[in-house]
Amino acid sequence: MSSPAVPTGSTGVTPGSGPAVVPVAVALVAAAALGAGPAPVVPVVPVTSQTVRAVAASLAPWACAELTDSPSGSVGSYPALASQYSCFGELTRIGVRAVGGDRSPLSSAAPVAQPTDAPPNIALIMLDDMRQDELSGPWMKRTRQLVGSQGVRVPNSVAPSPLCVPARASLLTGQYPHNHGTYSQHPAFNFNVFDDSDTLATRLQTAGYHTAFLGKYLNGYERKGGNPYVPPGWDDWRGSADGTYQFYGNMLNHNGAMTDLSGGYQTKAYARIGTGMLRQAAQQDKPFFAYLNFTAPHVGAGKKRPEHSDLVPTAVSPPTTHGKYDEVITEAPGYPGEIDVSDKPRIIQRREEISRQHWDAIRDAARTRAEALSVVDGAVARYLTTLRKQGVLADTYVIFTSDNGFFLGEHRVQHGKVLPYEEALRTPLLIRGPGIPAGSRTQAPFLSTDFAPTILDWAGAGPQVDMDGVSGRGALEGRGTTWRRPVLYNAPPKGSDGPGAPPQIIGVRTRDFLYTEHLNGDLELYDLTVDPKQETSLHDVETYDGIRRRLAALLHQIQSCRGEACDAPLPDGLRR
Repeated sequence: MSSPAVPTGSTGVTPGSGPAVVPVAVALVAAAALGAGPAPVVPVVPVTSQTVRAVAASLAPWACAELTDSPSGSVGSYPALASQYSCFGELTRIGVRAVGGDRSPLSSAAPVAQPTDAPPNIALIMLDDMRQDELSGPWMKRTRQLVGSQGVRVPNSVAPSPLCVPARASLLTGQYPHNHGTYSQHPAFNFNVFDDSDTLATRLQTAGYHTAFLGKYLNGYERKGGNPYVPPGWDDWRGSADGTYQFYGNMLNHNGAMTDLSGGYQTKAYARIGTGMLRQAAQQDKPFFAYLNFTAPHVGAGKKRPEHSDLVPTAVSPPTTHGKYDEVITEAPGYPGEIDVSDKPRIIQRREEISRQHWDAIRDAARTRAEALSVVDGAVARYLTTLRKQGVLADTYVIFTSDNGFFLGEHRVQHGKVLPYEEALRTPLLIRGPGIPAGSRTQAPFLSTDFAPTILDWAGAGPQVDMDGVSGRGALEGRGTTWRRPVLYNAPPKGSDGPGAPPQIIGVRTRDFLYTEHLNGDLELYDLTVDPKQETSLHDVETYDGIRRRLAALLHQIQSCRGEACDAPLPDGLRR
C-alpha cells in the first residue's frame, strides 16, 4: 500500500519533491488545529511528512481522514472508495515512534489486549440494511479507524436470512429461522411468535452481566396488555416502541415508561442516549453487554431533500449532511445492472430493465444512505470515546455490523433485500477487543447465528450445544480462518401464509458456490470464483452437473438442521 498523499500546502510539501522533513512541533500544531487540543512543547526533531500524518492521527482519531479526504475526481461505486480512504491502515504501520510519544489506545495500533480471567464487556452496534461495501466510503472513516483498524475485518459476514426480523432473531438465539420460527415482518412470523424467554440477553444476565438495549428490536414489538412491554433479560431497556422509522418522532420504552424523542434526529438522539447507557454500564460492579441499534440507513419518514422523487424510497438524513457526497456517488452502486436475465428465475425475469430515470433515483437513494451513515459514524466515535474515558475500552469487545445487506439496482432490484444475492446476504462486520490482532482479517464465514455463541464464549458461558451457530472466537483471533462449513439460506414464506408454510426459496452458500431452489421449481447455481456478481446461473450447464447434485444433496441434508448438525463440514468435491 502506498503512503497517502498530503494535500499541497498543508505541511509545506511540494508534490514530487520526495520525502519532506518537518519539525515535530509543526506536526503537533497541525494535529491541534484538527481538534486534538493544545500543541505540547516537544523537542524539534526532523521527521518525514508521513510522520506528520501519523502524529496527527494518534492525537485525533479523525485527523487522518481530514488530511486525506480529498479524492481526485468522482467515484462511481462504493468498492472503488476503499483504496482512496485507507490512510489509517497505513498509519498503523508507520506509528509515531519517531517522536517518542505514547500512542492513543483509542485509535492507534497499540499492542493487542490479551484476554484475562475477568469476563469482558461487549458493545454490539447494529445498523439496519447497511450494505457491506458502504463501509468503504468516506462517510464511515471513523468507524474504520476506531474499530476496523484496531481489530479484525470479516469480509465473509453473512445474513443467511437477509431480512430484519429473522436476522435479529438469529442473533439473539443463535438459531436459523426454521428453529426460532421468526421469518418476516408479517404478524404470523414477527415478534408476535418470537420466544424471548431464552435469548442471549437472558443467558448473559444469568452469567452475571449487566445488560442494556437501545433502539429497534423486532418488527411487531409493541405494548402488551396495555402496558409497555420489557422483554426478559434486560437490566436497562430503551426499545423503540412507536414510530421506529419516524426519524424525527419515534418513542422509546424506557424500562416500562414511554419517552418521546420528537424534535431531534433519531440517530443523534441514539448517540446521546447510548453514550449515557455505556457510561452507566461501565460504572457497574459487573461486566456489561450493550446492544445498541440504529435504524439508519433504513428508509423512513422525516425531513427529506425536496428534489428527491418518489420513484425509489430514500433514507432520512439531517439537513446538515445534504449533498455532502453527491460528487462521490455519481452512479447507483448497481449500475448498469443486468441486461440479460434469461438465466435467472422467474421472479427476476418478470422485472423490467431499469430506466435512466430510475437509475438516477437509486443514485439519490444511495446518497441519502451515505448521509445518514455519516451521522452513525460520528455516534460510533462518540461511543468509543466514552469507553476510553471510562477506562474500559481495552477490556471491551466492540462489534459493528448490520442485520442484512440491501439492493441498489443489482439484478434489476431497485431497492430491497431478501433475495439470495451477495448484496443482500453480505453484511459489514468489524470487531475489536481482547485477543483480536489489530488490522487483521479472517476469511472464515461469520453468520447471524454465530453472534450468540461467540459472545457467550467470550463471557465464559460454555459451549452452546442447542444453537445452530458456532463460536467464531478462534477465527477472529487468527486461528482456523478457512471456510469449512455450509451456510443455509432461507427466504420467508409468503406474507399470507401461516406457520408451517414452506419458504419461497432455500439455498446453500459455500466459499465458491451458491445454489438455490425456488418453490416454483426454478433453480440457480453460481460459481463465485469466476462470477462474484452472480450474473450467470450455471444450473443447466452440463459441466456443473456434479457440483449441482452435491450442493442439492447438501442443501437437503441441512435444510432442517438443528444444533451441531448445522455445522456439518463441507463434503469432498465442494472444497477447493
